[in-house]
Amino acid sequence: MKFITKLYLCLLKRYFDVGFGLLNYLKYPLILLGFAIPNVKGIIFFSLAYGILCFILGWAWLNSDFYTADTELSNKFNPFVKEVRTKLT
Repeated sequence: MKFITKLYLCLLKRYFDVGFGLLNYLKYPLILLGFAIPNVKGIIFFSLAYGILCFILGWAWLNSDFYTADTELSNKFNPFVKEVRTKLT
């Protein structure tokens, strides 16, 4: 595989991973719903819908200012970043 193809696949995985992390708490009610629904096609449908929703939300999160704000917020409490910022100013 070429490097560009690998990079693109990693980007698609990153979109899904970020969306899955944001919807982490929704995972548990969906698991209970999966136990409650005896229909296998319904479980597959909800699983695919959840996966697509994770991908779309991850794409929106990374392509907006939310990701930048989230990173800046985590940098605010990082001791190394605080030290670097005081040395640079």
